[in-house]
Amino acid sequence: RLLTASSIVILIGITIALIGAIFLGLGVTSFVSAPLYKLKTGARKIGSGKLEHKIKLHTGDEIEEVADEFNAMAKMLKKRQDELITANRMLVKSERLAAMGQIGITIRHEINNPLTSILGNAQLILTRDNALDKDIIKQLKTIEKMSLRIKEIVKELEGIEKDEVVEYIKDMKMIKLGKNDDKKL
Repeated sequence: RLLTASSIVILIGITIALIGAIFLGLGVTSFVSAPLYKLKTGARKIGSGKLEHKIKLHTGDEIEEVADEFNAMAKMLKKRQDELITANRMLVKSERLAAMGQIGITIRHEINNPLTSILGNAQLILTRDNALDKDIIKQLKTIEKMSLRIKEIVKELEGIEKDEVVEYIKDMKMIKLGKNDDKKL
Protein backbone atom coordinates (compact mmCIF):
# COMPACT_ATOMS: atom_id res chain seq x y z
CA ARG A 1 0.00 0.00 0.00
CA LEU A 2 2.80 2.19 -0.36
CA LEU A 3 2.38 5.05 -2.64
CA THR A 4 4.41 4.75 -5.68
CA ALA A 5 6.49 7.54 -6.98
CA SER A 6 4.05 8.18 -9.76
CA SER A 7 1.14 8.39 -7.28
CA ILE A 8 3.06 10.89 -5.21
CA VAL A 9 3.76 12.98 -8.29
CA ILE A 10 0.07 12.86 -9.21
CA LEU A 11 -0.97 13.90 -5.67
CA ILE A 12 1.55 16.73 -5.65
CA GLY A 13 0.29 17.85 -9.08
CA ILE A 14 -3.32 17.76 -7.93
CA THR A 15 -2.42 19.70 -4.77
CA ILE A 16 -0.52 22.32 -6.76
CA ALA A 17 -3.43 22.58 -9.22
CA LEU A 18 -5.92 23.03 -6.35
CA ILE A 19 -3.75 25.69 -4.71
CA GLY A 20 -3.33 27.41 -8.10
CA ALA A 21 -7.10 27.26 -8.70
CA ILE A 22 -7.75 28.79 -5.28
CA PHE A 23 -5.31 31.65 -5.93
CA LEU A 24 -6.68 32.13 -9.44
CA GLY A 25 -10.24 32.22 -8.05
CA LEU A 26 -9.25 34.75 -5.40
CA GLY A 27 -7.52 36.89 -8.02
CA VAL A 28 -10.49 36.82 -10.38
CA THR A 29 -12.88 37.49 -7.50
CA SER A 30 -10.90 40.51 -6.32
CA PHE A 31 -10.49 41.68 -9.94
CA VAL A 32 -14.27 41.63 -10.40
CA SER A 33 -15.53 42.38 -6.89
CA ALA A 34 -13.30 45.41 -6.19
CA PRO A 35 -14.64 47.39 -9.18
CA LEU A 36 -18.20 46.25 -8.40
CA TYR A 37 -17.77 47.41 -4.80
CA LYS A 38 -16.44 50.76 -6.02
CA LEU A 39 -19.38 51.02 -8.44
CA LYS A 40 -21.87 50.18 -5.67
CA THR A 41 -20.46 52.73 -3.20
CA GLY A 42 -20.31 55.40 -5.92
CA ALA A 43 -23.90 54.71 -6.94
CA ARG A 44 -24.98 55.02 -3.30
CA LYS A 45 -23.25 58.40 -2.96
CA ILE A 46 -24.94 59.66 -6.13
CA GLY A 47 -28.25 58.22 -4.94
CA SER A 48 -27.91 60.05 -1.63
CA GLY A 49 -27.74 63.39 -3.46
CA LYS A 50 -23.99 63.89 -3.90
CA LEU A 51 -24.39 64.54 -7.61
CA GLU A 52 -20.87 65.97 -7.96
CA HIS A 53 -19.37 62.58 -7.07
CA LYS A 54 -17.58 60.81 -9.93
CA ILE A 55 -17.11 57.07 -10.05
CA LYS A 56 -13.56 56.52 -11.27
CA LEU A 57 -13.09 53.06 -12.76
CA HIS A 58 -10.60 52.04 -15.43
CA THR A 59 -11.34 48.39 -16.00
CA GLY A 60 -11.85 48.56 -19.75
CA ASP A 61 -15.00 46.44 -19.56
CA GLU A 62 -18.75 46.69 -18.97
CA ILE A 63 -18.25 47.72 -15.35
CA GLU A 64 -16.41 50.85 -16.50
CA GLU A 65 -19.21 51.53 -19.00
CA VAL A 66 -21.81 51.30 -16.22
CA ALA A 67 -19.71 53.68 -14.08
CA ASP A 68 -19.53 56.13 -17.01
CA GLU A 69 -23.32 55.95 -17.38
CA PHE A 70 -23.75 56.68 -13.67
CA ASN A 71 -21.44 59.68 -14.03
CA ALA A 72 -23.38 60.95 -17.06
CA MET A 73 -26.67 60.47 -15.22
CA ALA A 74 -25.35 62.32 -12.15
CA LYS A 75 -24.16 65.20 -14.34
CA MET A 76 -27.56 65.44 -16.02
CA LEU A 77 -29.37 65.29 -12.67
CA LYS A 78 -27.10 68.03 -11.28
CA LYS A 79 -27.89 70.22 -14.29
CA ARG A 80 -31.64 69.63 -13.86
CA GLN A 81 -31.35 70.30 -10.13
CA ASP A 82 -29.58 73.62 -10.79
CA GLU A 83 -32.25 74.55 -13.36
CA LEU A 84 -34.99 73.78 -10.83
CA ILE A 85 -33.28 75.85 -8.14
CA THR A 86 -32.96 78.78 -10.57
CA ALA A 87 -36.58 78.43 -11.70
CA ASN A 88 -37.73 78.26 -8.07
CA ARG A 89 -35.79 81.42 -7.18
CA MET A 90 -37.31 83.22 -10.17
CA LEU A 91 -40.79 82.04 -9.18
CA VAL A 92 -40.36 83.22 -5.59
CA LYS A 93 -39.08 86.59 -6.82
CA SER A 94 -41.97 86.89 -9.27
CA GLU A 95 -44.50 86.06 -6.56
CA ARG A 96 -42.89 88.56 -4.20
CA LEU A 97 -43.03 91.28 -6.87
CA ALA A 98 -46.67 90.45 -7.60
CA ALA A 99 -47.48 90.67 -3.90
CA MET A 100 -45.66 94.00 -3.66
CA GLY A 101 -47.67 95.24 -6.64
CA GLN A 102 -50.91 94.21 -4.95
CA ILE A 103 -49.83 95.96 -1.77
CA GLY A 104 -48.99 99.03 -3.86
CA ILE A 105 -52.49 99.03 -5.36
CA THR A 106 -54.05 98.75 -1.92
CA ILE A 107 -51.86 101.49 -0.46
CA ARG A 108 -52.57 103.70 -3.47
CA HIS A 109 -56.30 103.37 -2.92
CA GLU A 110 -56.18 103.82 0.86
CA ILE A 111 -53.79 106.79 0.80
CA ASN A 112 -55.03 108.57 -2.32
CA ASN A 113 -58.59 108.94 -1.03
CA PRO A 114 -57.73 111.13 1.98
CA LEU A 115 -54.76 112.66 0.15
CA THR A 116 -57.04 113.90 -2.65
CA SER A 117 -59.16 115.64 -0.07
CA ILE A 118 -56.12 117.28 1.57
CA LEU A 119 -54.63 118.33 -1.77
CA GLY A 120 -57.96 119.60 -3.10
CA ASN A 121 -58.65 121.66 -0.01
CA ALA A 122 -55.12 123.13 0.02
CA GLN A 123 -55.45 124.09 -3.66
CA LEU A 124 -58.91 125.53 -3.10
CA ILE A 125 -57.70 127.70 -0.25
CA LEU A 126 -54.70 128.82 -2.36
CA THR A 127 -57.09 130.17 -5.03
CA ARG A 128 -58.22 132.67 -2.41
CA ASP A 129 -54.68 133.79 -1.62
CA ASN A 130 -55.50 137.50 -1.62
CA ALA A 131 -57.05 137.15 1.84
CA LEU A 132 -54.33 134.88 3.29
CA ASP A 133 -51.20 135.63 5.28
CA LYS A 134 -47.92 134.94 3.40
CA ASP A 135 -46.87 132.30 5.99
CA ILE A 136 -50.16 130.44 5.52
CA ILE A 137 -49.74 130.58 1.73
CA LYS A 138 -46.23 129.17 2.12
CA GLN A 139 -47.52 126.35 4.35
CA LEU A 140 -50.36 125.55 1.95
CA LYS A 141 -47.88 125.37 -0.97
CA THR A 142 -45.76 122.98 1.12
CA ILE A 143 -48.88 120.87 1.77
CA GLU A 144 -49.60 120.88 -1.96
CA LYS A 145 -46.02 119.98 -2.88
CA MET A 146 -45.78 117.16 -0.30
CA SER A 147 -49.22 115.81 -1.25
CA LEU A 148 -48.15 115.59 -4.89
CA ARG A 149 -44.92 113.90 -3.76
CA ILE A 150 -46.86 111.34 -1.70
CA LYS A 151 -49.17 110.72 -4.66
CA GLU A 152 -46.15 110.02 -6.91
CA ILE A 153 -44.52 107.66 -4.38
CA VAL A 154 -47.76 105.72 -3.99
CA LYS A 155 -48.05 105.46 -7.78
CA GLU A 156 -44.51 104.06 -7.95
CA LEU A 157 -45.32 101.45 -5.30
CA GLU A 158 -47.86 99.95 -7.66
CA GLY A 159 -45.38 99.76 -10.52
CA ILE A 160 -42.41 98.12 -8.77
CA GLU A 161 -40.74 95.88 -11.34
CA LYS A 162 -37.51 94.97 -9.58
CA ASP A 163 -36.89 93.70 -6.08
CA GLU A 164 -33.94 96.05 -5.62
CA VAL A 165 -32.92 97.01 -2.10
CA VAL A 166 -30.87 100.13 -1.33
CA GLU A 167 -29.37 101.40 1.90
CA TYR A 168 -31.62 104.13 3.28
CA ILE A 169 -29.53 105.09 6.26
CA LYS A 170 -26.72 103.21 7.93
CA ASP A 171 -27.77 99.60 8.56
CA MET A 172 -31.31 100.24 7.29
CA LYS A 173 -32.42 99.11 3.86
CA MET A 174 -35.52 99.83 1.80
CA ILE A 175 -36.94 98.89 -1.59
CA LYS A 176 -35.77 101.19 -4.35
CA LEU A 177 -38.68 103.10 -5.86
CA GLY A 178 -37.87 104.04 -9.44
CA LYS A 179 -36.79 107.56 -10.30
CA ASN A 180 -37.79 109.16 -6.99
CA ASP A 181 -35.18 107.40 -4.87
CA ASP A 182 -32.84 110.40 -4.99
CA LYS A 183 -35.41 113.09 -4.16
CA LYS A 184 -35.50 114.50 -0.68
CA LEU A 185 -38.71 115.41 1.16
